[in-house]
Amino acid sequence: MKRRCIIILALLCGTIIPLAANGAGDSEVKSSAELKRSGNGYAHISPRQLNALKEIEDLYIINLSPATDDIPGTDLTLTTQDLVKDLTLIPEDLPTVVYCQAGSRSQAMARDLAEKGYDNIIFLEGGRLAWDEADLP
Repeated sequence: MKRRCIIILALLCGTIIPLAANGAGDSEVKSSAELKRSGNGYAHISPRQLNALKEIEDLYIINLSPATDDIPGTDLTLTTQDLVKDLTLIPEDLPTVVYCQAGSRSQAMARDLAEKGYDNIIFLEGGRLAWDEADLP
């Protein structure tokens, strides 16, 4: 019985505790340069990572779904079609986060922008729905 308890405790320490320390799998990010990049050239960020990063780094945040409430700190809200018409709206000197309601439009936009040579684009995984699910402000 004592041996089983030790094995169970070792398993718990090896899996559950590290997950809780990292916010269920979100790794801490200290700058946008640390974000994981897709094979398409744009970076990915989780809602929790964005919430923390926007407090320590200047980011330009674009909501591509005008019918969706803005995440606090959003700089620009417009449709993907309007952004495509005027790419000068994307700052060259700041990491730029794009999001929409669920993530599909903003991920496609992030991919398109990366293909056009933008190397400062960050895709918010899951969009505003994931932000709300994470119970963020």
